[in-house]
Amino acid sequence: MRRREGTGLAGSHGRMATNAAPRPERTSASPAERRRFPRVKVMSRLRGYWVDLDLNVTIRDVSVGGFSVLSPMPFSIGAEQSFLLSTIDGRETLTFATCRHCTRTADTGPAMYFAGLQFLPQPADNLTLVIETLRAIESRDKGQRSPKS
Repeated sequence: MRRREGTGLAGSHGRMATNAAPRPERTSASPAERRRFPRVKVMSRLRGYWVDLDLNVTIRDVSVGGFSVLSPMPFSIGAEQSFLLSTIDGRETLTFATCRHCTRTADTGPAMYFAGLQFLPQPADNLTLVIETLRAIESRDKGQRSPKS
């Protein structure tokens, strides 16, 4: 098994399984209410590339905990995936995430799938671009809300 430099973990995509704490039972709260980190719509400021399938995906929203995508291919729930995320100014980072849910968006027309992904443990540098993008969006949103003088 290959060991990924800098992660200290081994296994699929450089990680090994850990004994996770039991998950709390789901309540009737909406997914947005259950999230620890609020998602922010990226509005094409962040592009996604699904490395494992050599496929571009549309990043819909992102948080420090994960992101959602629209894809022409379905994701297997629980599967670990690699994504190359890039900004409109050309910066990019490789991140690792696991699929938490995936649903087909429509019964007619070309198949498209909406998937929610959670970032896996990885070097902090992998998520720096995500955090910078979130800060830029938040700054832009605050500027749009402030009254003009």
